[in-house]
Parts: sequence; C-alpha cells; structure tokens
Amino acid sequence: MNMMDDTKGFTLIEVLIAVVVFAIGILSLYTMQIVSMKVNSNANNMTRAAIAASDTVEQLMQLGFNDSELDDNAANNPHDDSEVASLVLPDSVSSIVWNVVNWSSDGTDNDGDSSVDEPDESGMKQVNVTVNYVSFSTAKQVAVQFLKIEL
Repeated sequence: MNMMDDTKGFTLIEVLIAVVVFAIGILSLYTMQIVSMKVNSNANNMTRAAIAASDTVEQLMQLGFNDSELDDNAANNPHDDSEVASLVLPDSVSSIVWNVVNWSSDGTDNDGDSSVDEPDESGMKQVNVTVNYVSFSTAKQVAVQFLKIEL
C-alpha cells in the first residue's frame, strides 16, 4: 500500500475537536443569554416598583397636610395602597405602604442640631414609602422618603 507523504486537509480527530470547541462556545453564549434575560427582567420589575413609589409620592404630595392619608396617629400607621383609590399596582408590585412621622412630636432630633422637637420642626411630616414587589419568587422592596411641609 502506498501512503501519500504530502497529505493535505484535516483529519477526523481535528474536525471533532473543532466541533467540540465550537459547541462549548455556543453553550456559553446560550447561558449568557439566559442570565441576561433574567437580569433584564429583574431590572424591569425594579423599575416598575420605583415608578410605583414615585407615583405614590406624587399623589401623597398633592394631599393637604392634615389629610387622613397623611395621618401620623399610631392607630392609622402604616397606611397602605387600599386608602388611595387612584393607585394602580403594576403586575410585579404586591403592595405599597407608607408610614407618617410628625417631626414636631416624634421625640427625636430630626435636623441634627441636638435639640428634640423644637419649633423649627413643626409643620413637617416625614413620609416613608415602601413598595413591595416580587422578582423571580423573591420578595424585594424599594423605599423612598420625603418631607411633607405645612404651608
């Protein structure tokens, strides 16, 4: 049998190795795509929760200082989304709650000057809005704080 000494081309082993390397590359791209889709969905849910928090803040800012939805009485705190008829919860958002603290009667130094419940803290309420949402079966929260000032 006469063997050719100057054979050209690829052997079957070389082709199989190239196919395996190519397959590993494609599988890693597939995995990266799945992770990217999950991260994108999580960011979408977080954005919806942040928008819901912003909408809630805007609606609460429009209320009067002594409105019942901004009542700082312990019996009414925390408030929830059922109190505001115009609040619509996005799909991933499970609830929106807010707690109201009247700075003039909370017993703390709110403005950092070492004085508790002083006159310059009167007519101010701190509102802490918390949006609870679910992303990939994990409960998460977005929190926003703002001051409501009596004019």
